[in-house]
Amino acid sequence: MIFDSFHDGGWGMWPTLVVGLVMMSVSARYAVAPDRRLVPLITASSVLTLLTGALGLVTGLIATSRYLDTSAAAPSVVVVGFGESLNAMALALVLLALGMLAVTVGAARIARAPVPSA
Repeated sequence: MIFDSFHDGGWGMWPTLVVGLVMMSVSARYAVAPDRRLVPLITASSVLTLLTGALGLVTGLIATSRYLDTSAAAPSVVVVGFGESLNAMALALVLLALGMLAVTVGAARIARAPVPSA
């Protein structure tokens, strides 16, 4: 099922996966050893993951729109194409959710750290 979704999502799944894995690895490092220097990289890679997922969605919808015509099959083609186009966005959202879970763990560790006395 996961491999079918990845295949159905088309080429837009690859950049989403690559950028999402970078974001997840930085987020995991932040969870283990929170460091404020990682926050800009987490933010940028998170936004880029979302953007690549959106790009996969848009390019999938563009490809689907090529098959629109006045034939009777057009509504079913649109529904299937729209569903397949959503796979890249779904992958981006799953990767973001996992990455943000790791960031939350890092933030909790910072919150529990003792405050140095002045």
